[in-house]
Amino acid sequence: MAPILTPLPEPPPRWVFIRTQRGSPALLLYDPIVRVWQALTNFPLTDPVAVVTRNGLVLASGLATTPALYNLGLGAYDPLRELLDAASGERADLDGSGTVIAYTAGPPGKRRVQLFDRRLRVINVLSRLNVADETFDPTIDAAGRWLACVTRQSGQQDLMLYDTLTGLTDPLPEINSPANESHPALEASGRFLAYIASNGDPPAVRLFDRQLGGIDTLPGLNGLGAMTRVQFSADGRQIVVAFQRDGHQQTAAYDRATGFIDPLRELNQPGSDVTF
Repeated sequence: MAPILTPLPEPPPRWVFIRTQRGSPALLLYDPIVRVWQALTNFPLTDPVAVVTRNGLVLASGLATTPALYNLGLGAYDPLRELLDAASGERADLDGSGTVIAYTAGPPGKRRVQLFDRRLRVINVLSRLNVADETFDPTIDAAGRWLACVTRQSGQQDLMLYDTLTGLTDPLPEINSPANESHPALEASGRFLAYIASNGDPPAVRLFDRQLGGIDTLPGLNGLGAMTRVQFSADGRQIVVAFQRDGHQQTAAYDRATGFIDPLRELNQPGSDVTF
């Protein structure tokens, strides 16, 4: 049985990014307080395409490999061998305790979101959620209750919210439109949902408040370029994005309280592409 990788108690805020230079991707551990990074050379994943960081645990997905989990504090590694049906090149997500992993299974055209319990080492196929043609690209809140994902039905791509406690779904009519919605990211409490909307214009980040029902179009942030990915910091204060500009993918952090946009120059080096 693979080891249970327990999160560190109150770990320092650290993010992991993927930086590609000369066609070679590398995982970088970044400390936003002291503004320094280091390469994660001991992570045994050579083809990372997506990564999330939760309380000292790093969950990375590969282009042709299943997701794998790494504990930054212990240096321990969980290869997640049970996820043999995981779709290649798809992002997975992790709850705050490091117990539940939301991931995409199946081939293109038949993708479906599933949950994996790392303590019991069992998979939940989420039959109530997987009724559309496809479900994929899941995100889960810190408590492991709320899950959001992309759904595709009759050619239309929207977002769906799923309550793992009751099994009920919310089709999110407030945000779904003729545009394509993608890349959902739930803030730790599950109240805020960030996502990317595209309707012929450059893809842009939107922020939905599930409690009040309002949508923030974040014009200052979206002025950086065409958005490709979005996530929250652990405390929910910052929105971290990846975007296309000048032929390269870059990253930045947006402070929701002050509106300040941090260009993260330490990571965005000339000639490189940075994402997560």
